[in-house]
Amino acid sequence: MKQDFPQLLIGLLLLGIALVVCAYIAVSGFRDIKKADDIITVTGSTKQAITSDYVIWDFSISTQGTELQNLYTEISTAARTVDAFLDTQSLTPEERIEDAIVTEPTTFYNRDENGRESSVKGYILRKHYQLRSKDVKKVPAINQAASNLIAKGIPLESSPLQYLYTQLPELRIKLLEEATKDARERASIMVKSAGSDLGPMKSARMGVFQITPRFTTQVDDYGSFDTTSLEKDVTAVVTVSFAVQ
Repeated sequence: MKQDFPQLLIGLLLLGIALVVCAYIAVSGFRDIKKADDIITVTGSTKQAITSDYVIWDFSISTQGTELQNLYTEISTAARTVDAFLDTQSLTPEERIEDAIVTEPTTFYNRDENGRESSVKGYILRKHYQLRSKDVKKVPAINQAASNLIAKGIPLESSPLQYLYTQLPELRIKLLEEATKDARERASIMVKSAGSDLGPMKSARMGVFQITPRFTTQVDDYGSFDTTSLEKDVTAVVTVSFAVQ
């Protein structure tokens, strides 16, 4: 019995050593797994100023009443005056679009001095025009000069000018790249300050684009697309997650 004791002691020692080694391996493995799962999520952004390179102006002339023939004569006369004005503005056929006269039936309601209401059938006649050009100075100048038509009694209804940027698809790609670089730089600074290194990108989510008038701070959760200003700012935002090593 005494002869078996040293062997038992040796077995217990070996078992203890094995348990310590296994525990060390398990702890080290857990540490490595935890480290591999450590990530940092940051937001990157970039902004670029642009100048619109395309402009659109919609306007129309209209008249209304009960005598269709008289109304057609009135709007045809007004249209000739508008056409003569546009002929002097150096517009190409591609820059000048006009629709045919549209007739819309309607009902006019009247109330007499005793409060009794009556109705009569009538018509609204309308002719639509659109000017669009890469010359972002020409169309606004025509818009200003068109005030003379109103002074002459032409029933002109004007919509706001629309300023667009035709290179936006290409610009979006560039800004996404720059916003992602900005996110990496921010993440790197934060990680290094904690004594770690930045690893590869794990995920990225593109935010909405904000196209706003120059120097404004207005933003929208769903993105904004300004068409009122010639000078604009385009802002791109991305949310990126990186591994921490």
